[in-house]
This record gives sequence, C-alpha cells and structure tokens, in this order.
Amino acid sequence: MGESIAIIVILLILMIFSFVFYSKFKETDIQEKKSLFEELDVVKLSQIAYALPELQCSFAEVADYGCIDILKFKYLAQIITDSFSGEGESGRKEYFYYRQLFGTSKISLQNVMDNSILELYSTNRTWISKSVVYMPVVIYNPISDTNSFGVLVVEKYA
Repeated sequence: MGESIAIIVILLILMIFSFVFYSKFKETDIQEKKSLFEELDVVKLSQIAYALPELQCSFAEVADYGCIDILKFKYLAQIITDSFSGEGESGRKEYFYYRQLFGTSKISLQNVMDNSILELYSTNRTWISKSVVYMPVVIYNPISDTNSFGVLVVEKYA
C-alpha cells in the first residue's frame, strides 16, 4: 500500500513538473506571436499613413505614390489638432475618424534637408512599449515647386 502511494505521489510530481514546463514553453511562444502581431500592426498602420490620399501629391489629377505634399500635410495636421480641441467646423468628428484610423500612435514627417519635424497625429495616452517604422518619402512643396527627401515616422504604442 505504501509503495503504491509513493508511486502515485511521484507520478503526480512528474505530471505537475511537465505541466509547468509546458506552460512556460507556451508562454514564450505566445509572447513571440504577440510581438510579431505588434510589428505587423505598425507596418499596416505605416502603409495606411503612407498611402493617405489626403497627403499624396497629385499631378494632372493622378496621385503620386510615395510623395507627400507638405501643404496638405500641414493643413491636415491643423484640422486634426483643431478638431481635438473642438474648434473645427464640425466639432470633433475629424479627430474621432483619425483616432479610429491611427489608434494609439504618433505619425510625424521629418525633413532630412533642414531637420524639421512636423507632427500629423499624436495620442496622449501612456504606453508600455512602442514599435517604430521609418518610411522614406519625397516631400513636395507646391509653393516653391521643389522636392526634398523626408522620412515618415510611424510609432505604434502598446
């Protein structure tokens, strides 16, 4: 009887040890998948921001992919900022649209030629971690009809 109880206790200890080992193994696997999905989210968000028709340059009514019109960028940033504070024509409607589109992120445009940074959208929430994607773009200035090199910086917060 004592031997049977000892064998059962040993088997229970082995089962508990194997369950703990398996759960730790699965936990690391889940963490890896979580980080992969976070990276995919920031890439998806960067593609959305990169291809916004509100920002793209257009020549003869044809959008130029990979080109950002600096005046459109500044005006859209002003619209989002005004709608956040409730000063826009339609209240906060624009801010809620872009908040739904961009979520908890920060989108800015850095001009490499003069090191200026313009911010399009920013969230004011606290975050634990962030993923960043840098996308090269051509910045078109329609006033002076010049192009310069820039980087669209998309930061997604988790």
